[in-house]
Amino acid sequence: MDLMSYIHQYYPSGYLVFQEGGDAGKVCADHMNRTVPREEVGRVLEKLGQSMCAMLEYKELGNIRIQEDEEEGNRDIRYVDMVGPMSAGSKRDGGRSFVEVPCAKRQVLKVSCAGGLACGRRPAHVPSEERSREPGFVGASGAAPALHGDWPWHAALYKNGQHVCDGALIGEDWLMTTRSCFQGQGRSRWVARFASVRLGSRAPWEQRRRVVGMVKAPVEGSSLVLLKLDRAVELSDFARPVCLPSSDEFVHLGAPCVTLGWDAREEGLRAVHLGPAARETCEEESEVPANTICTQEKADSKTCYVSRPICRRHL
Repeated sequence: MDLMSYIHQYYPSGYLVFQEGGDAGKVCADHMNRTVPREEVGRVLEKLGQSMCAMLEYKELGNIRIQEDEEEGNRDIRYVDMVGPMSAGSKRDGGRSFVEVPCAKRQVLKVSCAGGLACGRRPAHVPSEERSREPGFVGASGAAPALHGDWPWHAALYKNGQHVCDGALIGEDWLMTTRSCFQGQGRSRWVARFASVRLGSRAPWEQRRRVVGMVKAPVEGSSLVLLKLDRAVELSDFARPVCLPSSDEFVHLGAPCVTLGWDAREEGLRAVHLGPAARETCEEESEVPANTICTQEKADSKTCYVSRPICRRHL
């Protein structure tokens, strides 16, 4: 069985389809000129296309156009009037806006989105306050276990089949991690696993990629390393790159930060929420490299982290 069938893939282009209550149909543009002034057609289409691409979490609209339906020989194709999806429904249809119509000219809308999927989005994430709190949901570490889709940019790195460290997806075929992951490691076969939240089990939507290259940061004192993957990751609800700050952005001391780790007993991925810590506090426990944010676990002020956590710049 092709496991890719389990992955909710996104497609950058296709016909505009309206769906409601289990019914789906292509939007027919045969009668668009009757409802939209000719001089306004371009503007209406552009706004509609931008809205659709934003809803699918693509960065921008590529183009949208009216064209003849290219799917031939399928008598099951259904069409809906363009006015229908934008209306509040009609009384004769019980208030539903899905109204099937004939589309003699087979004029439909085709949308192409551009720029790739937006980074830093978590479409499958379920906020902790909405999760059911069953006994044992919060483990020994005090942090709730991560669910699939909570951290779609997280990658677990394996050396010869054994988990060693972790990284963050920053592009379709690039990972970011730290040099310490490879210190003392000989030449080995490294594999990255995506959408993994338990070390001892697999999910059908997990993806694996081989690491085929490494680029060390040229900045003195930096431990960052970029890893090249053998092929691009299929971006989905469970695999999505994290956003990187621009050169003029910085993390202020009040920013909420999170680091990810594995529960030693349950082997489950967990998020630890961090707050700022005095540099002197961390220096008492370990060496603090330059360009490092010094943080501590909010629930335990005695635990100090000198690794690079994930920080949100805007609340």
